[in-house]
Amino acid sequence: MSISATQVKELRDMSGVGMMECKKALVETDGDLQKALDLLRANSSLKAEKKASRVAADGAVKIADNSAYTSLVEINSETDFAAKDSQFKDFAINVANYLSNNQVNDIGALRAEFEGKRQSLIQSIGENIQLRRLVTLEVPSNGCIGAYVH
Repeated sequence: MSISATQVKELRDMSGVGMMECKKALVETDGDLQKALDLLRANSSLKAEKKASRVAADGAVKIADNSAYTSLVEINSETDFAAKDSQFKDFAINVANYLSNNQVNDIGALRAEFEGKRQSLIQSIGENIQLRRLVTLEVPSNGCIGAYVH
């Protein structure tokens, strides 16, 4: 079966995965877009597992706050290049927005909430991405918490 560039582009737009990966998935599924998307999703968890052992020491710190608490979260990537990627930045903003609306005190709970999105990001960027640390502080009743990221 012949796979058109339009099909590859459509799958890439849906998945965020590289063109060659999309083409391989479409060839393997005889051009069935939905099956190819399912195949890419299944492969993303395998790729994430393989990359999990690689050191992720760059990244970003995000601050999320409201009147009751302030959370700081460290999100790591393997390189500063990946940390500057728009998809990584969007992921970090989504995590911060979630923390602004949900008081989370445990990094494990935060990881569980974002595992699917993290794996998709790993597949798309090609690097290990980790939610590394989380600190949540209660705002004192008579004060506030200030934060600064340099």
